[in-house]
Amino acid sequence: MFGYITPLKIELKVKEFEYFRSYYHGLCYSIKNNFGNIPRLTLNYDMTFIGFILEGLSNESIIIENKRCIKHPTYDIQVIKDTNALKYAANLSVTFFDYKLKDNINDDNNKKSKVFNIFLSPYSKKAELNYANINKIIKTNLATLSSMEINKNFDTFDEVCHPFSDIMASILKNYPHTLYNDSSTLREMLYKLGYYIGKYIYLMDAFDDLEDDILSNQFNPLIVIHKLNKENYKDNLENIIAEMDFLILSCISYCKDILDSIPLIKHKEILENIVTLGMPNEFYKICNEMYKKIPPK
Repeated sequence: MFGYITPLKIELKVKEFEYFRSYYHGLCYSIKNNFGNIPRLTLNYDMTFIGFILEGLSNESIIIENKRCIKHPTYDIQVIKDTNALKYAANLSVTFFDYKLKDNINDDNNKKSKVFNIFLSPYSKKAELNYANINKIIKTNLATLSSMEINKNFDTFDEVCHPFSDIMASILKNYPHTLYNDSSTLREMLYKLGYYIGKYIYLMDAFDDLEDDILSNQFNPLIVIHKLNKENYKDNLENIIAEMDFLILSCISYCKDILDSIPLIKHKEILENIVTLGMPNEFYKICNEMYKKIPPK
């Protein structure tokens, strides 16, 4: 489901991109330091983004170190030393990957996911204990979402998006460390930001996976709401693209407005790049592929 929240590199200054990359590397090292090497497979840009937002509201010092790793053994890379936000994002990375593996196993008895799940199990149990409150929210919402997907008892995107949106919202709102100018108002703003981030991710995943899900007879909210099948989905693509254009770009617009209101003390320019350029760019990449599949008139 993850992979749709990245900066638009060509619009960042070189030093900004290098700094963001050092944060991404920092998350990789945080996963290693807190869990071990195997869980580094859970690294993703979406949790980097979550940590980056929270870091932007933190007074905690940023220390950049030069390190080498398995992927880059011949030269030094810049890595941000572990912070509270990075540790939080590291735990979430492991937690979400574990749930994803279990979802794959439930969907189609995926053998590869079964193997990964065996190796990851001790680390995911540790992550669950580290942040028990947020893990309870994640578990409850994913169970609700799973029930909705199995029973198909929803009529709108708002309904089916809500559980995952609430997860991402709660992750930001319930960050267990003090933020700059912390208040109930700030926490509610973070909830709203996380909610639209979650809705964006869920819709993007549905949009991106539509053809694969139709061909493999897997769940997809677009299939349910529009009653799509192998015979009719291409004829409906133009309308689906227009609908996703409205829904997804609305999420991005809400994220931008909320981000503008949050009192960030660092990371503002890079976060603006991600929300106003990177996220739309990911959407339009999917649109371009979809347009190629529309039958000629």
